[in-house]
Amino acid sequence: MDNRIIELEPQEVTKELFDRAQFFHCAGSGAMGDAGAVVIVTDDGKTYYCNYVHGKVTADQITKAFPVWSKSLEKIEKDCVFYYLGMGNELLVRKKHQKAFETLANGNLDDLYLYKNWHKFAVEICSKSCYKK
Repeated sequence: MDNRIIELEPQEVTKELFDRAQFFHCAGSGAMGDAGAVVIVTDDGKTYYCNYVHGKVTADQITKAFPVWSKSLEKIEKDCVFYYLGMGNELLVRKKHQKAFETLANGNLDDLYLYKNWHKFAVEICSKSCYKK
């Protein structure tokens, strides 16, 4: 498993990256924790990070690359499941990973539990060869 977090530069925020996103975490600008954080786990288990409040990447750049985010995740893509992680933190999971994600969570969908554990579940799921292209 790749545990490195790759910080995104503005030119790296592309539609192609977001098309590969299997898990997409967003912390609202007033969220508890890392306000403005965007964390993406892609189909190969790699983790990407940017922050549209405190970083170089702007909210407009993220919105252009990943239009579903432009509605503050109110409009969920047809192939994603929405989880509220509490305190302004939101998570989109591709539906094809929903069962594996909820299994790793042992059915515990409490927002604080998911907030603490979603990333390790995502990396584990996406690092398995059966999920690679």
